Amino acid sequence: MLNVHCQSTTPLHAGGATLVKGFLYVLCKALAKRSATALALAEDHRNDIMSNSVAIVTAAVATEFRHAEADLDLDLDLTHVQLCS
Repeated sequence: MLNVHCQSTTPLHAGGATLVKGFLYVLCKALAKRSATALALAEDHRNDIMSNSVAIVTAAVATEFRHAEADLDLDLDLTHVQLCS
């Protein structure tokens, strides 16, 4: 069985990083009229916010699935899963 351990503070770190990226996005977006670099950074921060949000939601769903697996006493052997051909 594949065991992945996550510290209980990991969601807080991911959420905090996303909030910081949100602040940086707003700041760079405000400066975008003066600098093309600020506009590019704003777009990069926006993309980071979106990908971090998807990662947080995916982790939450995976955690719930793991709890459901434990509740149902399923033994999923994922050690031989081939991800790429």
